[in-house]
Amino acid sequence: MDRLVPPANRFHVVAWAWSSFWLIFLVPHVFAAFSSGDPRQLTGGVGLLLIAASYLTAMRFAFEGFQRGGRARPLPATLCLLGILAGMLLAWSGLRGVAFNGLPYLAVSATMLYRLPWAALVSLSAVAAAWAGEHYLPSDATSGLVVSVTISAAATGAGIFGIRRSFDARAAQAEAARLSIQDARNKMARDLHDILGHSLTVITVKAELAQRLVDLDPERAKVELADLEQLSRNALADVRRTVTGYREISLSGELARAREALRAADIVPDLPRQVDEVPGDLRELFAWTVREATTNILRHSGATRCSITLSPNAIRVIDDGRGNPSSLPGNGLVGLQERAAAAGAVVHVRTPRPGQSRPGFELTVSALPAGPSAAGHDPELEPPAESTPRPTHATSCADGPTTTPDTATPDTATPATTHAATGATRKA
Repeated sequence: MDRLVPPANRFHVVAWAWSSFWLIFLVPHVFAAFSSGDPRQLTGGVGLLLIAASYLTAMRFAFEGFQRGGRARPLPATLCLLGILAGMLLAWSGLRGVAFNGLPYLAVSATMLYRLPWAALVSLSAVAAAWAGEHYLPSDATSGLVVSVTISAAATGAGIFGIRRSFDARAAQAEAARLSIQDARNKMARDLHDILGHSLTVITVKAELAQRLVDLDPERAKVELADLEQLSRNALADVRRTVTGYREISLSGELARAREALRAADIVPDLPRQVDEVPGDLRELFAWTVREATTNILRHSGATRCSITLSPNAIRVIDDGRGNPSSLPGNGLVGLQERAAAAGAVVHVRTPRPGQSRPGFELTVSALPAGPSAAGHDPELEPPAESTPRPTHATSCADGPTTTPDTATPDTATPATTHAATGATRKA
């Protein structure tokens, strides 16, 4: 369904399909009028077409009003109803009782366009006109009109109530999200003010004092400058701790956001719903992996499917897109390698193979087990043999010296690029 009708256009497609379906009841009368060759009946057929056109126009204005969170504008709504009435007059001039078939469309249009008092007034008038047509114009064209108009107006009113509730719920969710973001911004502003307000005030006072003491008492000025340095370091540390609290992410939350983002981009997601088997010390790293991989898939891959597999010691992200033909890792991947190194994990990236139209891309982040039989080690998520790193030399990462494995040279027929960064062995 997401492939055939994107979620953003689904409401329009369903609405127009629902509206157009009911015009089927006018088709036999229009066909008969234009097949007769009688000018009067041709005029009646034109009237029926005017009813259909005015009804569809009314539906358009009604749907646009729903998406704005209100009703259609009064002038276009009234013109649509007048168009249906004009079509009924033309149909009456050539087809007589057939013109009363426009009453259900009149009632439905009024219910869609107007609020309850005016919609009820027009619908009751249509029911009264249908009752008069059944009693004073006995014909097949007017039989069952009262029931038809009543059911049409009632069903449309119930449908509008459901649509309004749905739009109101969406608006409430959007407002709640906006307020949540606003609250987070206010909290951050308040926290930064509380943290920096006093520190910056003291720093300013001490800076002024040190400036005055430079010539009068150089030793005292040096003491004040040392205090300035310590105060600035403490303030910077407080800011970093505060920002770190705002940047905390959860694995389950990132998976949920990734699922919604992939669906919105017409990419079929195959994501786990449970994260209980992942140890607590790896969940943040795996959450960053999901975020980085999803961002790359949405921006660059052109994929149609994405699969994420979790195990107690590894996460693997695979898509069927065109991959990254460059052999150089991006900034996001470099940052992920640094996080993996700090957690005692290794990052493996499989790049596309030549000659494949959709070779796909694979990203694996796995924690290094304590031993060959470490508990929770999942061989299914181990990197392939041709990309298994072999530790040979030392380098340095963001947090200090670590051991970085060499990348095994891939086979020329199956090129693969492995970026690895490891830290100290994670304790079980």
